[in-house]
Amino acid sequence: MDRGATRPELAATSIYRHGWPTRPVEVRYAQRDITFSFVALHYSDAARNRYEYRLDDYDQAWHGPDVQRQARYTNLDPGNYTFRVRAVSSHGVPSAGEATFAFLVLPPFYATAWFRILAAFGLCSAAFATYRLRVRGLHRRQEELEELVARRTEELQRALATVEGQAEKLKELDSAKSKFFANLSHEFRTPLMLSLGPLRDVQAGLHGSVSEKALAAIELAIRNTSRQLELVEQLLWLARFDAGRFKLQPRELRLEAWLRRAAAPYLALAEHEHLRFTLEAPDHPVLGQFDEDRLDQILGNLLGNAFKFTPAGGTVLLRLVTGPGDWAAIQVEDTGPGIPDADLPHLFERFFRGEPSAGQRPGTGLG
Repeated sequence: MDRGATRPELAATSIYRHGWPTRPVEVRYAQRDITFSFVALHYSDAARNRYEYRLDDYDQAWHGPDVQRQARYTNLDPGNYTFRVRAVSSHGVPSAGEATFAFLVLPPFYATAWFRILAAFGLCSAAFATYRLRVRGLHRRQEELEELVARRTEELQRALATVEGQAEKLKELDSAKSKFFANLSHEFRTPLMLSLGPLRDVQAGLHGSVSEKALAAIELAIRNTSRQLELVEQLLWLARFDAGRFKLQPRELRLEAWLRRAAAPYLALAEHEHLRFTLEAPDHPVLGQFDEDRLDQILGNLLGNAFKFTPAGGTVLLRLVTGPGDWAAIQVEDTGPGIPDADLPHLFERFFRGEPSAGQRPGTGLG
């Protein structure tokens, strides 16, 4: 028989994993450097036997034919593989079949199902732990806020109680002040009224005739006493105002006629203080609705300040002006030192008084 026509048989002599011979069924991911060694059992001119091989699902075509008897694969992906090899003898006779070797490259631990399950469980556990910590932190924060709110509420309640107590004390003091003004006004009112009676008797000649000079002095005393009585009435008005019982009582009057009557007592004062006092008012009637007593009080304060702070030889001007429509204004001008611009914002503050000029009379800051 011709030995060259015999079909060669194949045998895988060894499989090397990382250079070490092995016959694995499963290959670890870290050991996926694999070398296959094979030989054709045809010994007639064996050095010229040729081989073809391929790795299913990896090689696209067969390698060879070649006389090399090894095949090496590195960095194989995880999965199932089948290595196939076939031979052709030196006389060109192919092998009867293929030699095969099936193996599995295991995935890395982090790509395994159990690792994914553990990782998912770990993530869920971490998320749950984070959630629990967050909830616990929120509960603790809520407790802190509730404690803070309770503490602040208690402080506010104490402050409210203090304010209510102070308000009650202020109310009592205000009531006491109103009573004091009322009582004081009554105490002043009686002797003033008793003084007016004898003065009017002398003025009427019930106690004999008096000289014109004495009569003029008596008339001035009557006017001043009447003025003091009006001031006492204003104290009573202030007491009623503080008690909430004050109401304006306006009535229609001729403003220019009232102003002439109200200015008359100041003529003698102007002569005494060596001042020139002038009244300018329209000749035609100026009708208006106003509370005569309150307007007299305001005019008295304005003229009193003007006379007080105007030096001798100066001028005090009282003027009634009207404009288009139904408005009128009472103006008081004087040649005194005036009010500095810095004091104007505080003009209506009680007890405020600017720096006095040289020779200026003292005041209380109420007028």
